[in-house]
Amino acid sequence: MKIAIVVPSNIFGNWIDNFAAIDKKVQVDVFILNKDLENRFDTFFLKLDQKLFKGAKSLIAPVKSLNFSYINSINDLKIESSTTSIFNFTGVKIKGHNIPQYDFFVNKSKSVINEVINSTILPNYKKVTLKVKKEKEEFATSVRFDPISASKNLDLVLASFLAIIKNNLQDISVQKQLEDVAGSKVGFLALTSYAFRFFRKIIDYKFYNDQWFIAYQFVDKNVITPFNFKKIKKIIPPKDRFWADPIVIFENEIYYVFIEELLYANNKGHISVFEIHRDGKVTKPIKIIENDYHMSYPFVFKYKNEYYMIPETSHNNSVDLYKATSFPYKWEFEKTIFDAIKATDTTVVFNNNKWWMFTSIKEFENGTYDNVLSVFYTDNPITGKWKKHMRNTVKNNVENSRQGGPCFKDENGNLFRVSQNGCNTYGYGFNVHQVDVLNDTLFKENTVYDYKAIEKNSIGVHTFNKVNEIQVYDVLKRIRK
Repeated sequence: MKIAIVVPSNIFGNWIDNFAAIDKKVQVDVFILNKDLENRFDTFFLKLDQKLFKGAKSLIAPVKSLNFSYINSINDLKIESSTTSIFNFTGVKIKGHNIPQYDFFVNKSKSVINEVINSTILPNYKKVTLKVKKEKEEFATSVRFDPISASKNLDLVLASFLAIIKNNLQDISVQKQLEDVAGSKVGFLALTSYAFRFFRKIIDYKFYNDQWFIAYQFVDKNVITPFNFKKIKKIIPPKDRFWADPIVIFENEIYYVFIEELLYANNKGHISVFEIHRDGKVTKPIKIIENDYHMSYPFVFKYKNEYYMIPETSHNNSVDLYKATSFPYKWEFEKTIFDAIKATDTTVVFNNNKWWMFTSIKEFENGTYDNVLSVFYTDNPITGKWKKHMRNTVKNNVENSRQGGPCFKDENGNLFRVSQNGCNTYGYGFNVHQVDVLNDTLFKENTVYDYKAIEKNSIGVHTFNKVNEIQVYDVLKRIRK
């Protein structure tokens, strides 16, 4: 099997090495269009951005021994008849062949660097659409850009295109089309707004911390009560840390809340737990698991009367399982479920006689977790082998893919999944979806509630728990250092 990759010289770099890693059996021919497709402003802006923010790591010279050829025009392209697919990043139509051709777009633009720069400067950065088109068919996903750095956003776009090639080409024409974001030209007002955003970022970095705190409210156990900042009870951490990713377990008439606790001084999370009692009593968090790498999202579940935890350990390149030896305060490492993987917010649930795992996997170094959801399943969550869902990745959207808390069921046994809304900013909001179909060939859900942090007092809410008559959240605010 052979594929041809056609790229303009200004995005030729080591990101192309990953094509060989996607499928080692595939022979890769790379054609470099030796022509500057960008204007002088884009070239100057990107080089300055690289020096300031150390991005565009994808453009370092390739190190693998792929077959490279330089061409001065698309008309000079010589594609062998044995080629099975063409991946075209130039924005110039390749004619004169019957080989399936995939064209790549950022928003509506075929010019990758130009649209990355424009979407960084303009308000488009909050949600950017990436598309792969094959004739009249297409696959689309969305990402949230860094609000300042175009070079980092270029890395994100190229890594996201690689993830689509690895996981989603079979979904072209199947995936629902996302709303187009029109490409726009950068004018004086846009540059002024970008400059203001740039200096605001510097001020925030120097004088403020983003602090997550825990909030809860007692509600009707049969209804999802809308989030209301004025009605929630707030549990505020000391100024030197934040508390996030609450996971709630009800045991012995007590709500145990497992959290990520992170001290700003070392910027490394560990797992802690505290109690909420029905009379309103709240205990102080106690550290229960710490490693020499960052940990967060301590998902806890019960199996055969034993409690287990799957904390997020993406910084260890693993998905690990812990077992409670004395619930909830003593835990021991049980096993590694997956290794050599970067996965976040892993959540399991028992439904229709199977155990299901929801997780977000970052396939490539400069990619993101925020716009993908993968599903795995097994008969036994402790000793069984987790099998990939045939539709992975089952969701591809920055607004409603990544897990945002435990799944739960209503009194009729309907299953609900919680997701994060990651557009605008990280942790912008959350969604609750009713799962309509979940089996080893299909996954379908519909949104029954969504919350966006548009209230004055909260910047974000990205975890939601509903257990009996309590709802628990994490809420983001900005505090002075």
